[in-house]
Amino acid sequence: MGKQIIFYMDYETEAKFFEYLLPQCKICNKVENGNMMFIDELPERFSGQHYFKLHLYKPEMGCCDIVSFGDGRGYIEERTSPIIEFSRTLIHPDKKITHGRLYVAMKYYDKEGNYVSKPLELDKWYKELCKWIKKACSAP
Repeated sequence: MGKQIIFYMDYETEAKFFEYLLPQCKICNKVENGNMMFIDELPERFSGQHYFKLHLYKPEMGCCDIVSFGDGRGYIEERTSPIIEFSRTLIHPDKKITHGRLYVAMKYYDKEGNYVSKPLELDKWYKELCKWIKKACSAP
């Protein structure tokens, strides 16, 4: 089960949020050959794949579960990994706006059917990021 905050973030605020994130975590935009690929600048919007949804990750919170397709592509198993999903606000050429989202899943069922909780530090960090967003953005 997860929780989320929906927001509208202009591009200037998004750049400030990214600068806020960089010193405290790794930011992944894709998985290649079973490895998370980290970025230190925001991908250009509408530039192709991997620009919309980013994963925020602190290695000290545990390892991520990676699912590989065998052809070099793969993804992070969000349900079981200690990550926060950051989906970017997009302003389309036709002026349609797609909201952004911060999402975290704090509990899940493992393969044996046990209900597993993720680290409490992840929830605390998620709440800190939500607080930053609420101060800086308009929420629907």
